[in-house]
Amino acid sequence: MQITRQRIARLCELYGDPSLAPAAAAAGVQMLLDRLVATIGANDAASAARAPDTVADDLDALDDALAAQGIDAGLSGTRDYEPLPGLGGGHPVVEFWRCPTGKCDRRIWHSDGEPDQTCALSGRLMRQVRVST
Repeated sequence: MQITRQRIARLCELYGDPSLAPAAAAAGVQMLLDRLVATIGANDAASAARAPDTVADDLDALDDALAAQGIDAGLSGTRDYEPLPGLGGGHPVVEFWRCPTGKCDRRIWHSDGEPDQTCALSGRLMRQVRVST
C-alpha cells in the first residue's frame, strides 16, 4: 500500500504538468487517467472500499502507458536523500502541506515557497501541518 500511496503522490504532482494530458491521449489512456482522478479524488465510502486494488492496477497500466510516451520517471518517481527542510537556520517549526484525502503521501514543504495548496486530483485544499523542532 505504501508504494501505491507514493505513486498517487507522483500522479498528483504530474497532474498539473501540461505534457500529461497529451501523453495520456496519445497513449490511449485518457479514460484511465480520468477514472483514476475520479476514484482518488472521490470522498465517498464506495470509492474508498474499491480503491486499493483498482487503483494499484490502474496505476500500473497508466505507468506503462506514460513510460511508452516518455514521461520522465513515470509514476515511480525517485528516492533521493535530502535533509529535512526547516531544521536549520533557527526555524522554530517545520511546515508542510499534506494530501487532503489521506490517500497518498504527497508533501509540499514550506521551504519550496507558497505552493498551490489545492490537491490536483481531488480539488480540495491541502492540509497544512506544523511540527515544532
